[in-house]
Amino acid sequence: DQYVDWDAMAEEIYFQHTDDDFWYAEAALAAAERFKFGITTGVSMIASTPRSDRLEILQAHFDGALKTGIRELSGIGFSDGPWPKHPRVFENGAFKVTTLTPEQIVENTEKAVKTMNGIHPRQFCIVAPGNLTPRADDTPEFAAWKNREMARIAHEYGVALHTHARTGGIQFTYDTTPEFFGPHTSLTHSPGLTQSEIDIVAKTGAVVFHGPTTRANINVRCPVYEILRAGGEVVIVTDNEGHLL
Repeated sequence: DQYVDWDAMAEEIYFQHTDDDFWYAEAALAAAERFKFGITTGVSMIASTPRSDRLEILQAHFDGALKTGIRELSGIGFSDGPWPKHPRVFENGAFKVTTLTPEQIVENTEKAVKTMNGIHPRQFCIVAPGNLTPRADDTPEFAAWKNREMARIAHEYGVALHTHARTGGIQFTYDTTPEFFGPHTSLTHSPGLTQSEIDIVAKTGAVVFHGPTTRANINVRCPVYEILRAGGEVVIVTDNEGHLL
């Protein structure tokens, strides 16, 4: 499974082998690359899966990206299990193992959007859970709770809600937590959607972020034409620094 392989690799690198200086440099480089190819707005899910244990990581990301002049929407939210997670933090010249629980992710995500907006005119802190689709270590009840909490925070603070979607995830989320969807919701990739999921996108006003050159779309097609015919909205994105658009 390409998603499982990617998430495992990203989590190993980003949760275990990075410090705040890395996140500053990574954001500055990514933003500069975007500008090089004419991309002036970036949307980032910190650490891909994402990583939500420390707001210092998110702040380092904003500090690096904004100095290039880019408009940056970035956020944190739920990653996938198993739980608890044990990210490492680099302090005083050494890595220290910490513990991250689902409840801490809710607390940190809410604190991020509450305290990191309104600071800079080009800085937008959003809610960005990793995926809609329940994974093997999720119960339906737990997956619905995660989606419900992310939707609550986005609604309460009036910020965008950004996540990855694919076959089954949109239907499950709409059946269990329909409040997740709306014009404030962006669904990245969205390959292999069923007709029912296409209709959900169209009637709720959620926006599909389509990357035509991404592996997700090459392996399983995002039904762009069908979404547009149904009255839905599709935005073309790069899913990288911009050179593959």
